[in-house]
Amino acid sequence: MKKPKLSELSLREKIGQTGCISSGALVGNKTRKELIERNCFGALWVTGDQDFMKDYMSYENGNFGHKPTAEEANDWVKDIIPLFKLPPLLPSDGEIGIGSSRLGMSLVTRALGYLQGGEKGVELFGESAEFVGAEFRASTLNWIFAPVCDVVKGELAKKTLREYPEDYKLAADMTSAYIKGMQSKGVAACIKHFPSPGPFEIRNTHISPSCNDMSLEEWMNTQGAIYQRAIDEGVMTIMSGHTSFPAVDDTLMRPRVHIPSSLSHKVLVGLLKEKMGFKGVVVTDDLSMRAARLHYNEENLFVEYLKAGNDLLLGIIDPNYTDIVEKAVKEGRLSEERINDACQRILDLKEKLGMFDDDYQYNVPLTPDHFERLEKHNLEASKVAIVEEINTSMPFKNVKKVGIVIQKDAPESSYIHFKNTLEERGIEVDVKERLIYIDDLPNFVKDKDVIVYFLNDAYEHTTVRWMLTEEYKKSVIVAIQSPTFYEETAVDAENFLHIYSNLRETQIELANRIVG
Repeated sequence: MKKPKLSELSLREKIGQTGCISSGALVGNKTRKELIERNCFGALWVTGDQDFMKDYMSYENGNFGHKPTAEEANDWVKDIIPLFKLPPLLPSDGEIGIGSSRLGMSLVTRALGYLQGGEKGVELFGESAEFVGAEFRASTLNWIFAPVCDVVKGELAKKTLREYPEDYKLAADMTSAYIKGMQSKGVAACIKHFPSPGPFEIRNTHISPSCNDMSLEEWMNTQGAIYQRAIDEGVMTIMSGHTSFPAVDDTLMRPRVHIPSSLSHKVLVGLLKEKMGFKGVVVTDDLSMRAARLHYNEENLFVEYLKAGNDLLLGIIDPNYTDIVEKAVKEGRLSEERINDACQRILDLKEKLGMFDDDYQYNVPLTPDHFERLEKHNLEASKVAIVEEINTSMPFKNVKKVGIVIQKDAPESSYIHFKNTLEERGIEVDVKERLIYIDDLPNFVKDKDVIVYFLNDAYEHTTVRWMLTEEYKKSVIVAIQSPTFYEETAVDAENFLHIYSNLRETQIELANRIVG
């Protein structure tokens, strides 16, 4: 269809484009056709598998908790698309891949895993975005809420798995590579969470307010430089964070609580759109987050976020969204010019993605060699995503028997590919769930050539207390996505590895590191 002009849309239709309905508001909803048509929503946030199972896997079929295949999820989305007046943007989360919510799709290692590889890691990270982007398009999706570009410092840098530690230049390189890779596949990237929390901020905006306490000059030269580079290089969307930035807007909303950036006209318009020159779409972080809803009731919430400069509001579940905003415009509490600006940015984004083209495909099939190439990529990425903290004995030679110690209730996926790789090489493997008594350890390790402990931050104290009381030289600790584990619990280890994912390919590379 032809891209509409603003003059061809009614006020309600323009307002509707600024709303992103959550799939959770549509599943099992027999009035969803009426809901979408009445609100003219511009986007559908396709959230996790829990939303799909309610509709067609259904409770009555006994499949609660079922993760849909890509085909099942695609069918659900394709049934919804015709209900929208204009082609809807279809965003989703998926920083490490859509395989987290679709059977048959894939995962890649976390950004921090690639970061360990320096320039090579940056190149691989951009490549990973191409693979993730291809699977997004094969899953009907065209907008990803990634990459995260928040940078943290000090000890906090070791305790997080989403933010980058310390190095703003490397973080900018990583962010840039990801955006280019993702948008080359026809998926809009979304850099977040503008302007980012302060480098020592530990609070989580899902449950509390947070703050960036940098001066504007310091921010522009560090965290802000990442955003500016992304803007200059054509990032299509930016997510506003529910964190305050007093250096730009010191308005107090409550005692010691400044206005969140997502509600600040000075931050989103004065800084982001005017000073930094961003012409794309500003989308809010999820409006269900506590920090997002602290200051206004439902009647005023949507209006204030639009007034602040957000173009699209994420996670709408209120069936009266368009009514609420239309009333505010007619009463003069929100200008139609602000609606026009937001709507135009959204229409322009859809045009950039080709959504008004007659031959636009919501579902782009993967190339026949996609999974083969992705496997090679993941193996290469795993070589930089396994960090040798301490290594005095590896790789072990002439290994015949290996013991694996895991935590009680740890998923089999955390070690099974490692185990299978060893067995394929003719190595006998014995798995022990939890060390309940210290007497267990000597009995378990006495006939083994190597003992491998798979542990993460949710470790059991009995396992940690006893794991190195016997056979130090042949013990290997593998910390799974737990960068602080060495300093906090295992400084006496002689063989220590840290891995940033439990992908099959990472576990294969882990076997190579340990037994050669």
